[in-house]
Amino acid sequence: MKKLLKLFSFVLVAAMCIAMCSCAKTGLRSKPVDLEHVMPLLMYVGCGDDSGKASQPAFTDEELQQLTDAGINEYVLLTTFMPTYYCDIDENGNAVGEPQRLCTKEDIYTLTAEDLGLESDSEFDLTNAQEKIIRDSYVTPADNKSTINQQIDYEIELAKRILAINPNAKFWFSLPHTKIIEGATFYAEHYMDVIYPKVKIAFSEEEFEKNVGGLYWSTEDAGGNAFDVENQVDFGNPAVKAAKYCSDILHEDNKTLMWIPYTSAGRQYERIGFISNLTDVFDYVYMQPGYLWHAEKEPYVGYIKSSVEAGAVLNSNGAIYGGEKKSSTVIGVEIELDRKVISGKEAEAHMTRYNAYVENFSQFKSDKLIAIYCSNSNDMFVETVTELLFQWYK
Repeated sequence: MKKLLKLFSFVLVAAMCIAMCSCAKTGLRSKPVDLEHVMPLLMYVGCGDDSGKASQPAFTDEELQQLTDAGINEYVLLTTFMPTYYCDIDENGNAVGEPQRLCTKEDIYTLTAEDLGLESDSEFDLTNAQEKIIRDSYVTPADNKSTINQQIDYEIELAKRILAINPNAKFWFSLPHTKIIEGATFYAEHYMDVIYPKVKIAFSEEEFEKNVGGLYWSTEDAGGNAFDVENQVDFGNPAVKAAKYCSDILHEDNKTLMWIPYTSAGRQYERIGFISNLTDVFDYVYMQPGYLWHAEKEPYVGYIKSSVEAGAVLNSNGAIYGGEKKSSTVIGVEIELDRKVISGKEAEAHMTRYNAYVENFSQFKSDKLIAIYCSNSNDMFVETVTELLFQWYK
């Protein structure tokens, strides 16, 4: 009997070890989650460049009231800002010390051949690749050294203004675009040391629980050479590694990471599929058709429609990338809208393409599998554009 018990114990421990090793080799949560569906409006706020100034046009209180009256409760606060600097923060979220680089030359020289997706292991090739990144991407912006601290302050300010009007609003704050994609993990570490703590500090415990949905990953692609489909933790890709670092922290607080990637032929669309179907790095993935501005992207309307219907990213033949949907990721579509549908030489063509969105994607309104892009406040509150926007929330 004792021998049988020992044998059973051995088998049980071995099975647990195998299970743990198996889990360790995926980018999935420890168990599936059923995520709330949300239908966010994207709102530009704050910095549009390295000046540190709020170059995006501000929303008026009257405009924020109109958004609330239209039934809009979820917002992504975003920026076109591609930052270079950050400042450390104190316990109150205030910047301390001088601005520092998010990714330094020293950081770049720590990147390995595997990080860079190099086939060669030679030191010569690695050094050349590192120095090419520095030449191509390591730029020095204006002397004012605007920081991620300034941008998140603008986002928090707008969120508080919306909350004063709509106490049920929920927000996703931006993790700005990574200027040096190969060094994305360095950006991510500083983002989660500065941006996320500042959000936590800015809101009461009750507000953080109720009104903060999470963060928005602004880098719209999974660039870089490295992408190993056999590595279903992060594919060895710098952008996915960085995003996973952020989402792991968010998931500990029951918060989510949102991604709205652009679609294009070739590896970008394929990568969206593998990331979305096989990992829980991103909790919400709303794919951009791009058709509103690019007539040649019409096929993506059909691809995305089929994917949202299936709840998994499908290839052009209708097959699931990765073979099956393993993740809890919510798959949706971004509706693109701006004043080009009513003004300019190609307004009629833009409106025709916009109507294709209405025809193909309106079915997803009731399940809230839609995010809405409507440019900045200057475009959003042009009369006809506003009416078209609000139709999605009726």
